[in-house]
Amino acid sequence: SWKVSTVTHRFIEHFQSRGLPREQITFLPNGADTNFLKPQPPAQELLDRWELHGKKIFLYVGTHAYYRGLDTLIEAAVLLQKPPDIAILMIGKGPERPRLKQMAAEHNLSNVVFGQSPYEEMDRLYSIAYASVATLRDIPVAKSMRLSKVFPALSCRVPVIYAGIGEAADLLEENKCGLVVPPEKPELLANTILQ
Repeated sequence: SWKVSTVTHRFIEHFQSRGLPREQITFLPNGADTNFLKPQPPAQELLDRWELHGKKIFLYVGTHAYYRGLDTLIEAAVLLQKPPDIAILMIGKGPERPRLKQMAAEHNLSNVVFGQSPYEEMDRLYSIAYASVATLRDIPVAKSMRLSKVFPALSCRVPVIYAGIGEAADLLEENKCGLVVPPEKPELLANTILQ
């Protein structure tokens, strides 16, 4: 290859450790369109759509895939049933979504709402969020990941709660724009949501 483009510093280190010269590696990290994704007043039509008026909404937006470890968020929701003002809004598609919906139904979780929202609503979607939630399984590649989903939230001035490790965790902690808990620990995630 003439160049290798990476989205994280740890992938740069990975390729260098495999013998690729640094000058052959470019760094193009994930980001967000700050002209579109910016803070704004809560979108009442979205609160109406999902009947979430008066709730502190913890928003997950993204693919419902195995490596995301969204079981952790559903299991945290089980522990968060008593506070009447907490709602977890899960937006997205993916192979794990039916199983996660079934899991929520088995626990009779009224604090978890599964919804759909097009990208054109993303700015208004974050306007109703108290915080954004991102999860990732405890897998080796996670140490090198910088999740793209944290940047739209931060662009809208919404803090991120991240249950995971790696470069995304480092960014949130170093810049004091979110809270980080170890992956696959529902109790710690629930406590951090309460915090």
